[in-house]
Amino acid sequence: MGIRFIGHKKKLVSDIVSIIDSTVEDGTQVGDFFTGTGSVAASLKNAGYSVVANDLLTHCCISARAQLRNPPQPEFEMLLEQVPAVQDAGNQFIQRSGYTQVLSYLNQLDGVEGFIYSTYSPGGTSNREEPRQYFTDENAKAIDACRQRIHRWHDQNYLSDDEHALLLYDLIRATNEVANTAGTYGAYLKSWYERAKEPLELTPAELPEGPLEHEIQQRDANELARETSLSAVYLDPPYTKRQYASYYHLPETIAKKENPSVSGKTGLPNWESKSSDYCHKRRASGQLDDLLSALDAEYVFLSYSDEGHITPDELNEILSEHGEVELHTFDHRRYKSNTEADSGDLTEALYVVQSTS
Repeated sequence: MGIRFIGHKKKLVSDIVSIIDSTVEDGTQVGDFFTGTGSVAASLKNAGYSVVANDLLTHCCISARAQLRNPPQPEFEMLLEQVPAVQDAGNQFIQRSGYTQVLSYLNQLDGVEGFIYSTYSPGGTSNREEPRQYFTDENAKAIDACRQRIHRWHDQNYLSDDEHALLLYDLIRATNEVANTAGTYGAYLKSWYERAKEPLELTPAELPEGPLEHEIQQRDANELARETSLSAVYLDPPYTKRQYASYYHLPETIAKKENPSVSGKTGLPNWESKSSDYCHKRRASGQLDDLLSALDAEYVFLSYSDEGHITPDELNEILSEHGEVELHTFDHRRYKSNTEADSGDLTEALYVVQSTS
C-alpha cells in the first residue's frame, strides 16, 4: 500500500541505487533533493548510505523522515507508557509489537467530524450545490480522528518527531487507499470508486534496515544546493506541467497541524507558494542549469523522462557544461490515473554527471 505519485521511481529504484552504488564510495552521504515519496532515499538507507532528503512539500518530508529515521520495528515506548489505553487496545495484527499496538488503537478510534469531514465528504458539504466526495462520511471521520490524535500526542511529547512522522505516513498511505479519486487529489470522482467504500485501515509500513543518521530538509532545491557540499546528489525534479502542491493537497493538509482555507468546487487550498518552476516549459531548463551550477558535488545523478519539458538534446547540452556525462535508460510504464486508458511505455533516463572542476 503506497501513494501513487506522479513520476515515482518505485519500479526503477533498484536500478538507480545500483548505479549510484557502483559509482560512489561506500558510506558516502548522498543528497536526494526532490525526495517525493522517499523510495530512492529509503533504498539508499538500505544500501548503507546516509541521506540528506529534501522536498518543498511537508508530506514528502514526512514520508522521508518516517522511512529514514525509524528502525524496522519501532516500539513507541513513551506513548505506551503515558497512554495505557493504547496498551489495552486489542491488537489486530499477526505480528505484535509496540508499533502494531499503536496502529490497532488508531484503527479503533471513534470517528470525529473534523476538518476532513466538513470539507471533503458528502455529509460535511451537504449544503453545497455539489457536495464534495473525496471520502465517504465514515472514512472522513476516521481520518479526522486519527489525524487529531497523532498531532495531539506529538504536542504532548508522547511521540518523537520521527514516530510522529511514521504515524502520519501510515495515515496518508491508508487515506490514499480509500480516496475517491483517479489517482491524485486534483479532483474527486462523480461516482463512488469501489475501494473508496472500504473502511480506513492503517497498516505497518515496510521500513528499511540501515543507519538512522539522516538529515531531512524542507527547502527549495536550488537554494539548498548553494549551502550544501556533498560527494553525490540524486535529482528527480518535476518534468511535466502538473504541480505537485495542487495534485497532492490532501496529504499535505493531513501532514500539517493547521487547517488551510479552501475554495472552489474541489476545496483546493492556496498552493501557489509551493509551485515549482520545473513544471513550466519555459523555465525548466534554466532552473536545472542554475541548480547544477550551484551544486558542490563530485557526482550528480539526474532522473528524467522523455516526456519531460527539457528535451534529451537540451539535457545533454546543459549537463555537458557541468562535467562528463554517462547515460543509462530504462523502459518504464507511463503514469496514468485509474480512469485513463493504457498509454504505453516511456523511457526513463538516469544521467550520471562527474564534475571535472
